[in-house]
Amino acid sequence: MNGKFKRILLKMSGEALAGEKGRGIDFDFTGEVCKAVKQCVDAGVQVSVVVGGGNYWRGGKDGGDRMVRARADYMGMLATAMNSVALVDALEKAGWRRSSRPPSGWSASQSPSTGTPPSGT
Repeated sequence: MNGKFKRILLKMSGEALAGEKGRGIDFDFTGEVCKAVKQCVDAGVQVSVVVGGGNYWRGGKDGGDRMVRARADYMGMLATAMNSVALVDALEKAGWRRSSRPPSGWSASQSPSTGTPPSGT
């Protein structure tokens, strides 16, 4: 590895994943980001990605005072999990599945088919 960094943390907002549409996922943009992440991995950099869910739901804004805040926030966590699944798919399409360690999505909310809870929970 010739780069300056051994590890990086990339924070992707849900709004960034939506692109100009403002909602959902801009697959072209997401694919380009994942290609860049794959290039970093190929260069020997350890990459972690933290993703938001604001392209689908923003607890305080969308739920406002019309929902119990904790439930609105939980819906935001589900939106984040949806983006995690989309990013894993895009990373695999960028060629990461051939790596020694395939991409995976982690979530604090347990959903066996879509996320892996962090150790210790």
